Amino acid sequence: MKTSHLLITLIVMVLFGSSYPVGKIGLNENLTPLVFSLLRIIPMLLLLLPFLKISSVSKENFKYVLLYGFLIGLGLYPFMYLSLEYTKSTSSIILIMQLSIPIGIILGCFYLKENVSKMRWLLIGIVLIGLTLICFDPIVLQSKLSLLLGVLAAISYGSASMLSKKINSFNSLEVNSWMALVSFPLMLLLVFIFERNELLMILDHPLETYIPPIYSGVVVSCIAQVLMLWLYRYYDVKTVLPFYSLFPVFGVILTILLLGEKISLLIILGTLTVITGNFYLQKIK
Repeated sequence: MKTSHLLITLIVMVLFGSSYPVGKIGLNENLTPLVFSLLRIIPMLLLLLPFLKISSVSKENFKYVLLYGFLIGLGLYPFMYLSLEYTKSTSSIILIMQLSIPIGIILGCFYLKENVSKMRWLLIGIVLIGLTLICFDPIVLQSKLSLLLGVLAAISYGSASMLSKKINSFNSLEVNSWMALVSFPLMLLLVFIFERNELLMILDHPLETYIPPIYSGVVVSCIAQVLMLWLYRYYDVKTVLPFYSLFPVFGVILTILLLGEKISLLIILGTLTVITGNFYLQKIK
């Protein structure tokens, strides 16, 4: 990989990693998880709407585009922000989300009939051991609900990752535009049902309150993802994908810097185990 492209890749991983501490900051600014999810989707919808193609509705695999949108917009986002709301350890949620990689591989094995080698099963086991270490940290154990919600977020993202192989004939920008379009009205409905008072006061917050969700929608979902797609024009998947193991490293570092959270030895050991396992899991066939 060229030096300039390597730098871009590292920047993308920093932006991906920043999504979690920035999300936690937004939730600390009196935004509820569902409202935060809604506010993240809105700028995506506005920016990506020009890439939407009505003609795609008639394509054979379009139903998988809609399912992908539901899993991300109505699965990943609300579950992730709900888990961040209830946890005192943002770093643990960043790492629990790494469960999405083995989940995607396992689902691909059963649903897409992909062959999973003995080495990949071994690495999946190593990742699960690392996640178990993290889950037994006393701070993490204080909120079992947060762990459950984090696992649900990881399942949603892993399922969406598996489905991405069914929709590779669609432009990724268009897929994300459909995701924003189908999830926005449903998320709005969820906010109306469960957080009607918050919806009525959605414009009453100070201006700085809206920075985290707008950052997440524009910088993380649009800019970082577009840059990653741009890299795929020059390099194959096996070259780019292992770099995804870096974003939890940057996420944990940014959590320490932005939130001042302390990281226990158990979380450090779990982090090293999870990242090492996922790095090789994405690198080998």
